[in-house]
Amino acid sequence: MDLPTIAMYASLGFAGGLLHTALRSGGVLVLPQVKEGKLYLGCLLSGLIGLVSAVAVDNSWLTAFFAAVAIPDVAEGAVRSGQARLSGRRRK
Repeated sequence: MDLPTIAMYASLGFAGGLLHTALRSGGVLVLPQVKEGKLYLGCLLSGLIGLVSAVAVDNSWLTAFFAAVAIPDVAEGAVRSGQARLSGRRRK
């Protein structure tokens, strides 16, 4: 795969990740910010996850875009599940 194709998938992936965030939050994109010494990535995290997923699923530009819109949900669910398991273990 050549560099322009990778760049196309990456940009579609980032846009798909941002679209995912906008759809889930009612059209609001939260910019990265630092609160109490912690960095919150906001909409950039979904954009980055979308970018990686689109490049990984590079069958076509349409597949890459839809993967970028859908995969952040899967990743967020996995993180929540892991956090719930870890917090459950700490309580016992």
